[in-house]
Amino acid sequence: MEPAADIDSIVIAKINRFWRYLYIIFGLRISGDSTHIKPNRLTTCYFAVIAGLITFSNVTLLTLAFLQPHTDEIYILCLVMIMLSTWIESTLCLVILYKRQDEISHYLREILSSVDAKCRNKIWRCLLLSSISLWIILSVSSAAEIKQNETFSGRIVDVSVVHLTAEFCWWLITHLLLGSSKILFIHFCHLLKIHFESLAADVEHCAVTDEDILVYQTRFHGLVEWVNKVNSMFDPLLAVYNAGDLVLISFTMRLLLFNTDHVSAYTLPLIRELLVFFITFSYAANVQSKAEFCAMKITKVTYSKKKALSSVILSENIIDNWNYQMSIYQMSLTSVGINISGFYTISKGSILTVLATLLTYTIVLFQTSGTKLLAVNINSTLNGLDHHNF
Repeated sequence: MEPAADIDSIVIAKINRFWRYLYIIFGLRISGDSTHIKPNRLTTCYFAVIAGLITFSNVTLLTLAFLQPHTDEIYILCLVMIMLSTWIESTLCLVILYKRQDEISHYLREILSSVDAKCRNKIWRCLLLSSISLWIILSVSSAAEIKQNETFSGRIVDVSVVHLTAEFCWWLITHLLLGSSKILFIHFCHLLKIHFESLAADVEHCAVTDEDILVYQTRFHGLVEWVNKVNSMFDPLLAVYNAGDLVLISFTMRLLLFNTDHVSAYTLPLIRELLVFFITFSYAANVQSKAEFCAMKITKVTYSKKKALSSVILSENIIDNWNYQMSIYQMSLTSVGINISGFYTISKGSILTVLATLLTYTIVLFQTSGTKLLAVNINSTLNGLDHHNF
């Protein structure tokens, strides 16, 4: 039977190899391995090729979208907005990951190495499960959309080859890159959540001593620093995720409701975007909820210690100073979480707000489509009456 230390090192090696092999596809060197190799000329050239393929595929598909023979201008606008949103999101994602790959690798190693050994198998299983689930969702929805996509049927044969090549690059590189970056973000959130859970469990079973309280407060502030580092590493990217996914969901809903001929082509992509959006932000919201729970535990222990000491001979100034420090401490702790570029902290409440907004938008779309259908029926009826009278 293998020693626990060897099994633990094997799990860490598996996680590091996972990130290294995943991101080497895009010319990136992201890994939590201590022997992390910095990018060289070969990987830089390969990165440039990947960036060129992303640009080529998006420019080609946008051009063909403008050239397609379709009378509905709203339909063309929705397609263009979806493609532009995906292009901007994937390009910024690639550039940010390239610039911060060393920093990401460093914190992957630092945060994972400090996790309790018994939790690392759980982290590895969660990483595999989230990756496989996300790739299945992307693969099935992408295959269905490509199969049902008859947008460019009837065009010139030479153009169709270019279109197929661009579409293949678009799905294989662009969506795989976005999916991989979201898996990386989910992994960081899961690690932080486990750290907060571990700290909360330690606080709950601790003896109320000054040394223990100081240690737990120090550990918590260390976790806050890690949360801030994750926020800074994904700073503009989280805002792009948020805005880009909402744009994709909104315009895909518009296409689905007003183009009944393409229901099968847009249903799965819509489900994909909704699932990926809420899975990603649910993990981020867990960080905020676990941090708040941990802050409450530390505040409760600190207060109980103060209450015990206040019955002894302590001056009134010391007690007042302690009360002031605790109030400031509690206010600062409960605001910890994954932040969207300074706009708001992701929480379960913010996810419900987004869900309510999307539901309102869907209701408005249904009402608009019903009004449009009623107007078309009235118009056709009047035309029929005029023709009959004539």
